[in-house]
Amino acid sequence: MRHPPALGTEDFGSYFAYENCGMCTGAWLSAQVLKYQVTKDEEALRTARAAFVAISDLYECSQSLASGFFSKFHNGRLSPEISTDQCLYAAWGLDQFGALATTEERVQIARIIQGIANFWMNRDYKHPYRERDFEWPWPTNRFPPLLWLAWRQTGRQQYYDEFQRLVALDAVRDLPPFFSTTLSRWRGSGAQGHWPFKLEQAAQGQLSLAPLLLYEAPHRALWLSQLKELIISCLPDLGEDCLQRGEFTYDEEAGTAREVETPYYSGGKPNPVWEAKGFVSAARSGHSPTMFARALLAADPLFPECGWKRVAWSILERLDIGEMLYKIDPRGHLPENQKWLERCLSGDAVVNWLWSYWLAKAQNQSPKSTDDRTPHAKTSNRP
Repeated sequence: MRHPPALGTEDFGSYFAYENCGMCTGAWLSAQVLKYQVTKDEEALRTARAAFVAISDLYECSQSLASGFFSKFHNGRLSPEISTDQCLYAAWGLDQFGALATTEERVQIARIIQGIANFWMNRDYKHPYRERDFEWPWPTNRFPPLLWLAWRQTGRQQYYDEFQRLVALDAVRDLPPFFSTTLSRWRGSGAQGHWPFKLEQAAQGQLSLAPLLLYEAPHRALWLSQLKELIISCLPDLGEDCLQRGEFTYDEEAGTAREVETPYYSGGKPNPVWEAKGFVSAARSGHSPTMFARALLAADPLFPECGWKRVAWSILERLDIGEMLYKIDPRGHLPENQKWLERCLSGDAVVNWLWSYWLAKAQNQSPKSTDDRTPHAKTSNRP
């Protein structure tokens, strides 16, 4: 299961089914906790508890591979893959559920988060990842939030000390927690290029900062400034239709974005620019905007002058479940081996819509409509 099958084959689609189930279930759990806090609906509490049990089952199943391991279940099966976003989303959801959990459930929550933290600490934050068959060193700036949660859940000094050590390392290197790459910009002739997963990484970066911003550390001002820059740098990626743009250039002085053409094939071979970015120009995506909406809502109380909640509301109001696809290609520019992505619904997008919606409700910042609607399918007016 280490290497995925060939791109565009039926086996490729099966391989990536359920790979994000830990991440999605963690987001779903966070959404249900917020829903219960807003509505006191017992059904929301039951659903939250079911999500807690599901994460517990994923964790217990993973222990057959290694103590503290949290697998990515490719094709619905146990695999040797693991990723930091899966761990963090699940740990955050468990931590949030702790406020509603029984004493026995809280013990289980602490045990799981502690186990995952121990797994990474004991391996010095190294583990293979897909094509990286060696003990790949994961960036250490991805782990402080997990360590902070382990300390918060157990009160054990070892996690606090390790948290402090990694934070100090990252502060020296001027790295934001979790994803430093989200702040990088490709510049040329006053234009900014596009990285396809930027909105998603912004949302993950915000989540990693969420627990750390509760901690009054000397670096809190730096983290806040990085979070603000991170979100501002991502706003041009969002199109006027609230879908994520494809390839574009951005004029920073004029504050305008223009979509450009980057052919997939160049000289009969895949264009290296396209391959490096993993995206096709003019093809938009509904995969990441709802994640970005959640990041905007979470960051808005920290920066009320930016008006980000209005942007988040627009995303929640305008995107329908039929548009939460990995690729939307009205111009027909996707190569044949990518066209299946136009039929691929993003579970990440759906659960983050729910998480964002109930976060807005919890903040008393709900969308203009007052009904408790959920994502629905409708005939889109867009091509």
